[in-house]
Amino acid sequence: MKRLKILHIVSDSAPGGVPSLVYLLLKHRDKTRFEMAVACRTNGPFYQEALSLGVKVYPIQMEKKLDWRGVLALWQICREWRPDVVHTHANRAGLAGRIAAFLANRPIIIHSTHGLHLTEHHLPRRIFFLKRIEQLLGLLTTRLLACSKSEAELFTRLKLVPARKQAVIENGIELEKFYQADTAKKRELKVALGFPPACFLISTIGRLTEQKAPQIFIEVAAKIAEACPDARFLIVGDGPMRVELESLSKIKKLDERLNFMGAVEREKIPDILAAFDLFILTSLWEGFPFVVIEAMAAGVPVVSTATIGPIDQIIHGETGLLAPVNDIEKLAEHALNLLQNPALARHLAQNACEYTCNHYSIQNIVPRFENLYLSLSKNYE
Repeated sequence: MKRLKILHIVSDSAPGGVPSLVYLLLKHRDKTRFEMAVACRTNGPFYQEALSLGVKVYPIQMEKKLDWRGVLALWQICREWRPDVVHTHANRAGLAGRIAAFLANRPIIIHSTHGLHLTEHHLPRRIFFLKRIEQLLGLLTTRLLACSKSEAELFTRLKLVPARKQAVIENGIELEKFYQADTAKKRELKVALGFPPACFLISTIGRLTEQKAPQIFIEVAAKIAEACPDARFLIVGDGPMRVELESLSKIKKLDERLNFMGAVEREKIPDILAAFDLFILTSLWEGFPFVVIEAMAAGVPVVSTATIGPIDQIIHGETGLLAPVNDIEKLAEHALNLLQNPALARHLAQNACEYTCNHYSIQNIVPRFENLYLSLSKNYE
């Protein structure tokens, strides 16, 4: 039987949600039905990870939002390899990749937004401009994929593509890699991270960028620190805001209690999460953050801003707690509530772990992507 050829296009190989999902789609692919390749930059670990999976990997340059060298390179890849399906991921790859696939006359073009950067947190003129671009690209797109129901609702409100061109497939994780550490193991992990073994460790994971609003995490940490002498804080991730955040930490007198860990390899995340007593996400906007369901799978209580993605992942009061975006007081209040009520924290964590296992196993998610590829290809046979 002829295998369907799928080309994934990713603009960034640095650690993050997009490379994580594509890596899992490649790793768990049905090799009897699909031949997969990926085109990506070489600026991070994903490039080598994809090579290790035995798939064809095309190195590309995509330095700007619309890099015509990138468009030309992708057009040449599409003309030479002739994929049946071109699947682009996130803004930059979605712009260059969809243009290239259309010019190469590829029959099926799928785009996953992974968090639409068209929210109230952006300037109105930016929203207007990007909305028009996405509507034009929608004319070239066979399916526009949302990674959460709330993101799909945003597609509809913005009238990006007709409903018949929309689909929703959530992200998934390898559940077996995440575990709930017992007390002794948790203390051991905290010591390995440089913290007192009996501290209450409150953490966040993500790139240090405007979207993730890590300055909000520090403001929340300062409020928690006033009420809880045993609290310690960890920021995992790196990015352009790091120097600014380190200065803010000193201003808030947290430099003795807050550590910046920097970016870490994907395989280390489960052990790091197992040391946490509480995870806080402060994002201004999201798509479907991996780190939330990873924390839930690890049995870590989660407090998050109520933005697209987390509002689908978390049932407020049952599997975690949600606070309005930018609401430092409410985020701190939720965190202190869980700190002072360990029974509630355990209850939410147990429910969240069970919910994640039932909904976000990668073994259930990958077939949904592959069934989409197959169903669309039948329309072009």
